[in-house]
Amino acid sequence: MKEYYIITTHHEALWPRGVLLFWAANRSGYSTFLEKAGRYSETEAKDICAHRGDVQVDFMVPCEQIEALAVRVVDIDNLYELAGKVTA
Repeated sequence: MKEYYIITTHHEALWPRGVLLFWAANRSGYSTFLEKAGRYSETEAKDICAHRGDVQVDFMVPCEQIEALAVRVVDIDNLYELAGKVTA
């Protein structure tokens, strides 16, 4: 069965360019972490991606396409926190 990630642009002003915001698993909010993104069936993804008013803000993309584009990065805020703990 093909699965889909749901990308939202509803909150895009909150995230830096190049960071995607995914629907989390079980419709439990959002996440910028692919590991926490929900994997949805085509039926459920279409239901989620229904327009909110006149503007579509949620988009379904096959999981394999997103995974092929994904890269692993280190969150700089967490790095600074870790560095502070290590040097303290």
